[in-house]
Amino acid sequence: MLRNVFYPLLRTSTYVLTPELHAAGPALKQLQRALKGVLYLDKGWGTLVEELRELAVQQGVELVTGCKVVAVEHKDQKVHSILCEGGTRIEALNVILTTPPSISHKLVPHADQTALDKWNKQAIPVTVACLDVGLRQLPIHEHQFIYGLDQPIFFTHLSREGKPRPAILSDDGTKVISLFKYQGPQTDAMKDEGELEQVLDVVQPGWRNELVIRQFLPKMTVVYR
Repeated sequence: MLRNVFYPLLRTSTYVLTPELHAAGPALKQLQRALKGVLYLDKGWGTLVEELRELAVQQGVELVTGCKVVAVEHKDQKVHSILCEGGTRIEALNVILTTPPSISHKLVPHADQTALDKWNKQAIPVTVACLDVGLRQLPIHEHQFIYGLDQPIFFTHLSREGKPRPAILSDDGTKVISLFKYQGPQTDAMKDEGELEQVLDVVQPGWRNELVIRQFLPKMTVVYR
């Protein structure tokens, strides 16, 4: 039973379904961090992105959009510029690529001679299927937070009331529920959606009668390695 409780905790703190893919040290450290508690953002991650953008603009940062990067140019192991489609070149001493390993590998000339090559070959993406629903009210108020022991599923109601309240996720009091299914290499979108709905049927029977909005993401990448 201890093993069956430990695995869901590990899944939730790392998003990785299969324990055998973990290095024990880093995985246990991440679990220790998670057990100390986590913070949720009012209105979700979008608020963090928007505030960061506003602060950057205030500091004089120029934001360039719609400029497709085709290469990160470097020499003597140092980046010196990025090349955009159409020939525009932007000088840069440091570059952060928020792309999958395969795309980063293509953007960096001679990447096969860098650490990017090993990363691209070894990286195993971590994905989840996500079902988010907004309900006028909860059919069963007591069911707020559930770990799956026999299924790799996680259920949480982050807009629940009480102190401390996790987060404000709606302007009109809509109850926001999120369900995750932690995925392995083989995925089936229809099956995953059906399993998440079945869990919701058990935890909040009659939820469809209270449905305001729903969103299903069949294969969301959490991290690329």
